[in-house]
Amino acid sequence: MVMLRARPDERARLNAILPSRRSGATENPMQGKAFALLHGLAAIVLSRRRHRRTVAAAEAATVEAVFALAAELRSGQPPARALATVASQSGVLAQPLQSAAAAVVAGVPAGDELRRVAQRPGCSGFAGVGAAWDVTSSIGGPVADVLDRLGEVLDAEQQARSALAAAMAGSRATMALLASLPAFGLVMGQALGAHPVHMLLHQPLGWMLLTAAGVMDTVGVVWTSVIMRRALR
Repeated sequence: MVMLRARPDERARLNAILPSRRSGATENPMQGKAFALLHGLAAIVLSRRRHRRTVAAAEAATVEAVFALAAELRSGQPPARALATVASQSGVLAQPLQSAAAAVVAGVPAGDELRRVAQRPGCSGFAGVGAAWDVTSSIGGPVADVLDRLGEVLDAEQQARSALAAAMAGSRATMALLASLPAFGLVMGQALGAHPVHMLLHQPLGWMLLTAAGVMDTVGVVWTSVIMRRALR
């Protein structure tokens, strides 16, 4: 499993939510390890969420870029110029498309460059665009018309995924509610005077319970996310 790093703003959020490892001068090693594990698990969850947002934005930008590229080619622009124009209009894909345009100017086939862009997360639609570009260019067909059809297919797929994601919004909300129940339990315990937070943070049994609960809660959230992500494919 790929371990993704949290951004600085996400690390600040983690430090505000979770206890600091430097909060006590007589910190027990087991307590420090428990806090480090909880910080790491929370960082993974936040990073995966950020990765999903990045992929969704790239998928939407890919569809728009395919339609824009077809329009530029239909207007008579050469491939390199068309890619550069589309790159200037694509915020998320500006850098990879600009690099592709520069490579095409240097003599690299446009299809090869588009397949290279397709290796980025959320940009797999460019693989079909690159293949269609190679075929239509070799036989002298209208590339713009083929790209329009591919754009329609990619748009339909994206809309289907969006509809399925909306249908699963209730399940995601239920997952988030169940994952947050332990925190509500701690709040209720504190309100009743049981002081569970003190036990979790200052006793060996509490450190073990806190670590085990954090691991199981995170595993449950990740596993549910994997099931939902497979359903969206």
